[in-house]
Amino acid sequence: FLSLRGYTVILFDYRGFGGSSSFTHDSTFLYHTEYLDDFSRVYAFAKENYGQNVINLYAISMGTIFASRIGLRNGDGLVLDKPVLNVAYAVTQIEKQKGKRMNTPPLLPQISPEKIVIFYGTQDKVCDIQAIKKYTKNAKTTEYHVPITHQESFLAVLRNDYFDIIEKGLSL
Repeated sequence: FLSLRGYTVILFDYRGFGGSSSFTHDSTFLYHTEYLDDFSRVYAFAKENYGQNVINLYAISMGTIFASRIGLRNGDGLVLDKPVLNVAYAVTQIEKQKGKRMNTPPLLPQISPEKIVIFYGTQDKVCDIQAIKKYTKNAKTTEYHVPITHQESFLAVLRNDYFDIIEKGLSL
C-alpha cells in the first residue's frame, strides 16, 4: 500500500523471525535488546542510502518498543500503530491474558521525535493511554483512536483512510 503511494519501503525480519537466522534467546522475555540493534541498523541503512529524503519509520505493536527508541533526525517521522510505550504495563496485561510470567531485559531509553502519527484502540488492554499522552506531549502529533482491541487491525477498520491519516500527520 505504501509503495503504491510512491514511498520507498524497506522491510526486514528481526533476528529469529521470518527468514532471518535464529539466535540464543530466553523465550520468557517480552523482547530482546538485539531487536533495537536490528531496528537501528535498518534506520542507519536508510539514512545512508536514502538520506536526502525524509525517512518515516512505521511500526506495529511490539515493533513500536524499538521504533520509539530510535533517535530520528529533524524532519523524519514516526508512525506507531498500537504502541507499546509502557513495557511494564504491557507485561502486566499480557501476563493476565496468557496466565504466564514474562521477563524483560533492561528497559530501553525512550526518545520522542518531532512528528508522530499514532493509532491506538480504546479497548486495547496492552497499550497504556497515559504513556501515549506523555510520549506525544511535545511532538507534532496526529492521534487516531477507535474502540478496537490490540488484536484488531486499524487497516481493516479504516481502509484507505488509514494511509490518508498517515500522510496528513507526517506532513505537519
